[in-house]
Order: sequence, then structure tokens, then C-alpha cells
Amino acid sequence: MKFIDTPHCFERVHCGTCRDLEDGREWRKSIMKHFEVPGNEIDWDCPYKDEPDVKKRIKQRKKKYRERTGCGCGKKNRKKRIKNGIKRL
Repeated sequence: MKFIDTPHCFERVHCGTCRDLEDGREWRKSIMKHFEVPGNEIDWDCPYKDEPDVKKRIKQRKKKYRERTGCGCGKKNRKKRIKNGIKRL
């Protein structure tokens, strides 16, 4: 199966990670173990790179995540997790 045909790609779920050539390389390497990727190269070309609103979507998703979890460290709901006996996320 081709990665670009999965919801993870065409719904732009991992654009931030995938487009980061340096920090996303290990992630892309793991994707290559399970899917066919464009050109069978670790640094494949994004099929949606010309889409103007992708950066905007990534920012919106990060903002929603921060709002849901606080700063992203998971400390926002720490007291609630401890009360329920959950030590880690």
C-alpha cells in the first residue's frame, strides 16, 4: 500500500513531522518499512507541497493540541490523572 493513499497522508495528519527533513527522517524511515513511498527515497517529495493552506492546518492542529493538553507536556491534567491513579499519559 502507498503511504500517500492512507488517511495519515491525504488528511495531512503528520505533515509537520513528514516535511521536517532533519528531525522527521527517522519517522519517514519507519514509514518506509510498512508502506511504499514516492520514489522509494527517505526524503520523498510531498504530494501536497503546493497546497497553500497546509502550514495553516498544521498551526491550527498544534494550537488545538496545546489548548487540550496545556503546553504539550501533559501537566495540565496532572492532578486529575493522579486522582484517577494514572501516573503517565
